Amino acid sequence: MKRELLNIEGGKIKKGNNVIFDDLSLELFQGEITGIVFDDILEQKLFIDMLLGDVLLYSGKIFVNEERKAYEEAARLLKQQVAVIGSKSKLLPSITIEDNIFLFSDRKLFLDQKEYRERFQKLRTELNISDDMPHKVRNLSAKEKVIIELLKAYEERKKIVILDEITSLLSEKDLGEVFSLIDKMKSQMSFLVTVGFEDFIMERMESIAVVQNGRTTFVSGISQLNCKLSKVLKALIYENKAETFGAYGQKVINGQNNVLEVRDVSTCYLKNLNFTLCSGELLKIYYSDEKSKSSFWEMFSGEESIEEGQIYISEKLYKVSNMSQAVREGVGFITEAPYRSMILDNMSATENVSVPLHEKVRGFWFAKKYTRSVSDFLQNDELNKKKLKNIGNAELQKLAYEKWLVYQPKIVIIENPFTDMDINMREITRKMIGALQKRGIGVILLTANFAIMNKIKGESMFLKHGVLTREEEW
Repeated sequence: MKRELLNIEGGKIKKGNNVIFDDLSLELFQGEITGIVFDDILEQKLFIDMLLGDVLLYSGKIFVNEERKAYEEAARLLKQQVAVIGSKSKLLPSITIEDNIFLFSDRKLFLDQKEYRERFQKLRTELNISDDMPHKVRNLSAKEKVIIELLKAYEERKKIVILDEITSLLSEKDLGEVFSLIDKMKSQMSFLVTVGFEDFIMERMESIAVVQNGRTTFVSGISQLNCKLSKVLKALIYENKAETFGAYGQKVINGQNNVLEVRDVSTCYLKNLNFTLCSGELLKIYYSDEKSKSSFWEMFSGEESIEEGQIYISEKLYKVSNMSQAVREGVGFITEAPYRSMILDNMSATENVSVPLHEKVRGFWFAKKYTRSVSDFLQNDELNKKKLKNIGNAELQKLAYEKWLVYQPKIVIIENPFTDMDINMREITRKMIGALQKRGIGVILLTANFAIMNKIKGESMFLKHGVLTREEEW
């Protein structure tokens, strides 16, 4: 019978005052490789922090090594027993490979590098690892760094190793070599792999769990699954009935009325992007890694240069070097939780909403007729009289969107619009996005939350490691 290393039953986790995980269940056994799929990259990060002992459960049961533990004691044990290997290597380039592997598990007072070299050679022989690896950390390939970190975890007697987003690091061939090594190690530990959309890595998993909206919604052995991972993820997207904004924007036949055309665009990270957006249309882009999201955003804000291809806004070539230029050329931006990041509490509501307009209208701040028209649009004298620091978050959220309703850019790019857990805030955000569409503004939602994809009406695309694919290609 396999030894149970970790069992979480009905776990709840908060971030601030918000409940992020409401019903988290997971069971890990020694000698198994488990895949785990998240519909929200933010939940994925918090989950890993919990397994590292940096975040505590506040409700539910947790068992470590088959014994129920108090939350603080469980966190202490997990800090000792869990290692994470991800896109950012934790190896120290200033010391040798052998020191990286053995130094932190060696209880001796003095270093013995001759002994470390001998132990490293013994490990290589035991696990059948090639001898042609470079001697210095800085010369290691991505695959070799992962192998050294696995050896370090093995030598430190870690019981659970999390492989986080390693498909973004390694080719299919390199992954094959890494999993061959894992097969030799797994008798001593359990491996947990955050799984993306790649069917080839699915073949390496012995079981899979799906975490959706803070709950474990699906757990299965691979032998019971009998379908490709992509089908599992599609089922995840379409499980819930759509809650749509309504048909505010409609596609126009034969490409007429396009407000945005992206033609074969590549940057240093993004590869060959092609899509269009019509007036009032909404496009949902689910991103699986932060680099893809930031590169997409910065391609429009001018912070990342376009190396190939062209972008057109209302048939005019779009070429900018900063965000001010981007706004003047017809692109608006709404960051995550804009009531915190985009509102200046030392300015009035009218002044906040008017900020983008000074890019469009020369002498805007000196002409009362302009500021008066904005005040009339807001239709809330009480709001203008109050200091914004005394106004609730819901009203501030509306202001963040209203500035673009007034400015009327051609498109607005919105980052993770529904991260706030408050139901009222989400409903206000939903209505404001609908108002942008009614004004004929094209809307692009960048979201790390899978569940959002089918709750909003509009075309869906998927952005992973710089490559953009359409829904039917998943």
